Amino acid sequence: MESLTETELIRARWRRHLRAAALDATDRDDFAHRGLAAQVEHLALRLLLLPLDPDHERHGTSETAAFLQQHHSVDIGNGSIHFGSKVIPTAHSVALVHQNGDDVPWNRFVSIHRAGAIELALGDRHRQSLDQQGNRTKIVRLVTAASFTWATLELARELNEESQHERHLLAVALPDTKDAHLTNLGAGYVDKVRFFDEAHGCLDEHLLWHIELDRLPANEHESGDIARKVGERIVNAWGWAQTLHLDSDGPHTAQLDVHRSRQ
Repeated sequence: MESLTETELIRARWRRHLRAAALDATDRDDFAHRGLAAQVEHLALRLLLLPLDPDHERHGTSETAAFLQQHHSVDIGNGSIHFGSKVIPTAHSVALVHQNGDDVPWNRFVSIHRAGAIELALGDRHRQSLDQQGNRTKIVRLVTAASFTWATLELARELNEESQHERHLLAVALPDTKDAHLTNLGAGYVDKVRFFDEAHGCLDEHLLWHIELDRLPANEHESGDIARKVGERIVNAWGWAQTLHLDSDGPHTAQLDVHRSRQ
């Protein structure tokens, strides 16, 4: 068992890395946009999973690039999540990127840092849409956010088997959520809740959670449990108590239907 001093030392290391990534607090002008996230246009979701010691290098560039080449997609639940197709080494990590061309912003990426930290960012098509009057409006795609969280945790579980029983910190950030609308709901909720016409937007300027994990998930089911809890936090931020990220009817009732995620 860790002493109080050891626990505070661990949290101090995490805070330092969160601050460097602009994921320590929501009241900063560059919230969630430092590091590789600056390459993503219209940032919608950013995750950062920090290991127990985010300063201890575990993974070399070559082995990380090879790992990502084999994990362009991750199978979870009833579907598959595609992270990207282009592997790009950077100063501090290796990124797997989805983009529409070499000279345009990234749509999304997942990256693996030398110490085993894993980062995800979703943008572009996950951020804006048109309402029924043709006006551009901010949106948050709920099932997509939960599904990519699930896939990221599965990627971490496969990468860091030797540190599976160590504590980790999961930072979940959704920037610019004020008045944004919650879309991409579980089956059965779309017709019951007409969000563009009836539901209010989010009250918070930004959303940020720091979730301490006693250990990494031991299997896909545990990864899914954490992802569903993240989805529940997002739903609660819009003032709803229902599990809008899980299907309420159909063959996947009470489950996260990965096929509904926007990729």
